[in-house]
Amino acid sequence: MSTQLPTQKHCFGRYEIELPNFMYMNSGSYSFENFNIEIVRAVRADYPTIEKDWVNYINGKIATDAVSRPGSRLVHQNMKINPRVILEYFDTSKDISTMLNGFYMFSPFYLKAFPERNEWMLATGASIEIPRPQPSDKLDTEVKRRMDAQMRDVAKIAYHAYPHYEQGYCLDNEYQYYPGRLEK
Repeated sequence: MSTQLPTQKHCFGRYEIELPNFMYMNSGSYSFENFNIEIVRAVRADYPTIEKDWVNYINGKIATDAVSRPGSRLVHQNMKINPRVILEYFDTSKDISTMLNGFYMFSPFYLKAFPERNEWMLATGASIEIPRPQPSDKLDTEVKRRMDAQMRDVAKIAYHAYPHYEQGYCLDNEYQYYPGRLEK
């Protein structure tokens, strides 16, 4: 084209695309087997209250859920690991829908630190649904197994400056995810 715009290359998913120089990729929604990236935009880590604010934000979501589903509550929180994790339990036992009351439901939330970039990323784990009834020790073991699988996958999100030849999926802002296996 005689009016062709100057472009720059970006990695998008598993593809390389060209955008005009005045455009950039800022957000996207990605769903993988064990987690979704709900908020792709990274937050500067020099924001001193990011962890506390994240906990307050998730607790606010849980409080809202507890109003619509009495009995829903925070059941696990670990702020000493990377990614940080909060696990919410949805009480579906009193749900009139036969679809939901047959399951224990949990919703995990993750906050991953990238010290090399001085940034954080928020990720939402895939809903954990386990058929009712279960003995409590078997339920705890299964929830932990699934949450650990999600945490391992979220921990595999890495920063790689573009261009790179790493395997996996390019996320926004030069983040990349490769679980070491093919996704469904």
